[in-house]
Amino acid sequence: MNGSSLRKAAGAALIVLAAAIVYFSWWAAPGNAAAGEAVYKDHCLLCHALNGQPQFTAEKVSRTSIDSLTERDVQAKSNADLKKIIVEGDGHMPPVKGLSHREVVNVIAFIRSLKK
Repeated sequence: MNGSSLRKAAGAALIVLAAAIVYFSWWAAPGNAAAGEAVYKDHCLLCHALNGQPQFTAEKVSRTSIDSLTERDVQAKSNADLKKIIVEGDGHMPPVKGLSHREVVNVIAFIRSLKK
């Protein structure tokens, strides 16, 4: 490889590295609770009230208990665990379909803001 080719390869590698840093910084960026609240209102209010408490009607109809999102055991879950529950469902909670990664991260930030 001559000097010109080496500089071009190094330049291309730097561009790829910079793009990867930007992409993964966005992917791992903390969620926005206000944006998460909007998604929560669209997808979660059937079973969970805006304050994170169970909706009485949903519990009555489903004949199951719904977790309060403010409780210690829910808040103690990792973000990865909460993401899995939101995306895949868990027990009586159905999966929430069609959310982007960013929307899930934002909903988790909103759930974290409900902590007692």
